[in-house]
Order: sequence, then C-alpha cells, then structure tokens
Amino acid sequence: MMLSEQLADRSAALSVKTEQQSGALTQTSANMDEIAISTRNNAENTQLASAQANIATHSARQGGELMVQVATNMRSITECAQQMTEIIALIDGIAFQTNILALNAAVESARAGEHGKGFSVVAGEVRTLAHRSAEAAKSIKRLIDETHYNVREGAAIVREAEKNMQDIVGGAGQLDQLMGEILTTTREQEKGIVKITQALAELENVTQSNAIMVDELSDSSAILKNQVNDLQSRTHKFHLSNTPEKEFFPQPHGTVTPSGFSRRDKYGHSF
Repeated sequence: MMLSEQLADRSAALSVKTEQQSGALTQTSANMDEIAISTRNNAENTQLASAQANIATHSARQGGELMVQVATNMRSITECAQQMTEIIALIDGIAFQTNILALNAAVESARAGEHGKGFSVVAGEVRTLAHRSAEAAKSIKRLIDETHYNVREGAAIVREAEKNMQDIVGGAGQLDQLMGEILTTTREQEKGIVKITQALAELENVTQSNAIMVDELSDSSAILKNQVNDLQSRTHKFHLSNTPEKEFFPQPHGTVTPSGFSRRDKYGHSF
C-alpha cells in the first residue's frame, strides 16, 4: 500500500473516531446538564426543607416555652392548693373549737336552769353552725385533695411533655443544621457540575474543531490519493525501450543515384 493510501485510510479512521468522540462528549454534556438540573432541583427542595425545618424548630421552641409556662402554672396551682388545704385545716380546727365551746356553753346553760335556756338555744345554733362548717370544710378538703392529686398528675405529664418537647427542639435543631449542611454540599456540587459542564462544552468545541480539521485532512488525503493514482496511471503510458539501436551502414557508392537519374533493379528495370 502506498503512503498516500495509508495517509488517506488513517485520516478517514481518525475522522470516524473523532466523530465518535464528539458524539460521546455531546451525550456526556447532555447527561451532565440533566444532572445539573437534578442537583439544582435537589438544592431548591433542600432549601425548602431547611426552611420548613427552621419553622418546625421555631415552633418546637415556642411549644417548649409554653410547656415551661404550663409547668410553672401547674406548680403555682399546686402551691395554691396546698395553701387552701392549710386554710381548710385551720377552718376545720376553728369549727372543732367552736363545737367544743358550744358544748361547754350548753352545759353551763343547763346548770343555769331557767335563766340559761336562751343561752342554750344560742349555743345549740352555734354548735350546729360549727358542725356544718366542719362538714363543709371536710368536703372542700376532699375536693382540694382531688384537685391536688390531679394537679400532681398533670404536673408529671407536663414535665414529661416538657422533656419530650426539649428532645423535639434538640432534634429539630440538629435536623435544621443537617439540612443546612446538605444544602451547602448540594450548592458546592452544583457549582462543581457547572464547572464540569463548562469544561465539557469547551472540550466539545475543541473536539468539533478537531473534527473539522480532520475532515479537511481526510478530504485533502483523498484528493492527494486521487492525484497520485492519476499520476500513476499517466506514467504507466510511458515505456522506455530496452532494444539497442541498429548500426548505420552507408550504401555503396554505386547504388547512390544522383538527382535526375533513375535507379534500376537487378533485372534492369528503371524506377
């Protein structure tokens, strides 16, 4: 195979490979564009999720603050119930003392006879009021005890809810921080993908330029091949003879016919 044919074949093969490489780069660039779009969407979704996590964290903190206030109020209610219990105990003690005094008054009025009857009636009414006050104080004490029990149970629930809310606040804060880190990483990935896409675009442009030059080289090689083939076909028409030249022998003087005289053959005929 001649050099021109080898050059043409290799140029054609290089052109095919360059076109394949250009197609692969185009496909890769398209894929990177899709990845860039997906990454951008992920970044936007992550940003929205981060905003929602921030809102959830803020709401959880507000809920935690409210739970603290509820716990404080529950403790205040417990303290008030305790004070009311003490007051009821005092009222019960007063009613008991009043009842004792009423009994003593009844005894003294009985000793006084007719003169103490009116005082005995008053002492009986006082005793009845003291008894009713004691019963009312006992009823109130039972209600306060029930309220105090419910308040203690509610305070325990509030403390547990407060602890859970603190855990929620801590988890929401960690989630917010994690979403922020994911958002930052996604943004960095997006920037890196943009740079890769730009580099692929530049590489694709260079490859396309190389493809154009390779096509031109292939065309030039084909033209050169055709010209060489044409030149070969033309040169094949020219053949150099290898037969030696015949020696020149001068004719005898008798055979030379001067101008104006006829020549004769061996039979004597003139011509």
